[in-house]
Amino acid sequence: MAAFSAWFKLAEDDKDQIAMQALHDASPRVLKFAAQMVRQHGAYIPFPVIVQQLEVSDNVLAVLRLAETNRLNWLECFARVCLQRGVDEGRRPQFSAALKQWFEGMQWYGIPDQQQRAFLLSEPVMAALGQLLPPQQLAFLREQLLF
Repeated sequence: MAAFSAWFKLAEDDKDQIAMQALHDASPRVLKFAAQMVRQHGAYIPFPVIVQQLEVSDNVLAVLRLAETNRLNWLECFARVCLQRGVDEGRRPQFSAALKQWFEGMQWYGIPDQQQRAFLLSEPVMAALGQLLPPQQLAFLREQLLF
């Protein structure tokens, strides 16, 4: 953690590279640091890298924080967690609160690309989200994704 902090202090322009390296560290504190680099300092980690890390990380909450800057990417990551680890994982208090917040503060913006739209509208994802969302929220989501 100290090494990443010092690196950032000495070379703020390396923030993308620092965040990428921190993302792959086993330490939960360092993974949290990567999320802070993205959220607070504008570091960029490509979404496919976040998805890849989500598949191998034990700390899915921290990896999900990396996707918070794009609401549709966060939703895709959340859906992937539910598919990979089961819908009960999506019922964890932290996830339930985040999903509730996702809809409460929602002003729809952003357009999913064709691949993301197809994934989010897929039967397994809709079935998983259908177990976690009230019917009106699921219908709203489906409507927005079809638009």
